[in-house]
Amino acid sequence: MLGIDKGASSVETARSRVAALGVKNVSFEESDVAVFATDRKFDAIVGRFVLLFVPDRAKALRNLA
Repeated sequence: MLGIDKGASSVETARSRVAALGVKNVSFEESDVAVFATDRKFDAIVGRFVLLFVPDRAKALRNLA
């Protein structure tokens, strides 16, 4: 599982929480969803209220698709 956020403090908080829980299958990256790029393949993308804060929603969705 991969979580992304453009806020460095949010990413660091998330990393600390999973480390404290001993979770090994979750990682986090600092990135904007509109420009996020990876070679990894995913079965699903889940975002809760993410598009409310993205200026160009269509661009972000095309990028993630």
